[in-house]
Amino acid sequence: MKEQKDIFISYRRKDGSVLAEAVAQILESQGFHVFFDKDSIRFGSSFPKVLEDAVKDCNELIAIVTRNYFNDKDKRGNRRIDSDVDWVRNELRLALENNKQIFPIYVTRPPKVNTLPTDIKSVCDKHSIFYNRVSDTLSSIIARIKVDFSNDTKENALLGSILNRLKEVNVKDNKKFNMACKDIIKLLTTESDMESLYRILSRKEENKSATQVVNNKDFRFVVLYTLLTYYRRHNMPKRLIDMVENYGNEFAEYPFYHYVMTEYYLESAKTALTNETMVSSFLKAIEYAKSAIYHISDNNGIIHSLPFTVATALEFGVKVPEEDIHQSLTNINNVIARAPYYGGMYYSTKARLLGQLGEYEEALKYIRLAQAMETPTHNDWMLRIATYQKQEIEIMLKAKINKLQKEIDNIKNNH
Repeated sequence: MKEQKDIFISYRRKDGSVLAEAVAQILESQGFHVFFDKDSIRFGSSFPKVLEDAVKDCNELIAIVTRNYFNDKDKRGNRRIDSDVDWVRNELRLALENNKQIFPIYVTRPPKVNTLPTDIKSVCDKHSIFYNRVSDTLSSIIARIKVDFSNDTKENALLGSILNRLKEVNVKDNKKFNMACKDIIKLLTTESDMESLYRILSRKEENKSATQVVNNKDFRFVVLYTLLTYYRRHNMPKRLIDMVENYGNEFAEYPFYHYVMTEYYLESAKTALTNETMVSSFLKAIEYAKSAIYHISDNNGIIHSLPFTVATALEFGVKVPEEDIHQSLTNINNVIARAPYYGGMYYSTKARLLGQLGEYEEALKYIRLAQAMETPTHNDWMLRIATYQKQEIEIMLKAKINKLQKEIDNIKNNH
């Protein structure tokens, strides 16, 4: 099966090949699938079928409009663009006939409409981008163009970018898998990116197998785990729950599956409509957190998942087994010892645990340390500090309520 090329680069070899190749390279580095006929394909008298098919199959055509693009002349002094067999003319004609998006990048003045053959006059109606070699960079020009690319082109580019990050990565190698997912998350900057990623995940059941990789189980698990991380960080529990319910069972043999299920049951517990469901979900989350640590014992984030889950369960009033509480305290101490300068999150979790166990003075020390440990290098550092400040207030209130309760009990006992 041939690989789908979403973007066709049209150019005049005489003076446009260098710029065309640069555009193609930038697009390809961003994951886009580009058809660029750099090699011997441009030699010959007739318009090759491979070019015809490439134009018909693409979603977008980018025209590199140099001085010779419309004005190049043959040996007799006739403009090539006026010939029915001119390749550039045929590329534009086919793109127009097949309703492809056309993005002219002008390095020279645009042509006047009345100077072009009838079948390509409407190229002049397309939104134009002017490239000034002095003040513009190609990357900035491409950034302006790609906003208007079709969803299919964007999604295939996203898939391509992910594949570039996954080259030679064994997803069952826990460290490499975790690093690969972190790299992928950096690629995803908008909600639109995440929607595209989810559609990639759903392609299998929709039978949209344009590429075999969509049905590759390793690739699909990376997509699921990346989405789970995004939904967790952006507090989108409903999407996280729905996704795991739809696709989670595919990946039970992967070590990180146990962490996926920890997050699933944790969010299910927090959004449960009945007390019975809440308690059951929290206890399942705790069991999966322990299972995740068993399978992935060298990852601080995974080790942290147990104390974090136990602290949350205690805050919701769930009676957690003593051995799990004890193990959580051991885990959080180990994580802090291994990564004392990671940030405030680990200190916050220890403070929450101590607060639930009635050790309020120690809890306040750790929650204040959590605030001091945060730095602007974290994207969400202000949100984290606000969360820690809220937790500090909750611990202080709990301490005061506990103190008042003791005073009330003393009064009752004295009477």
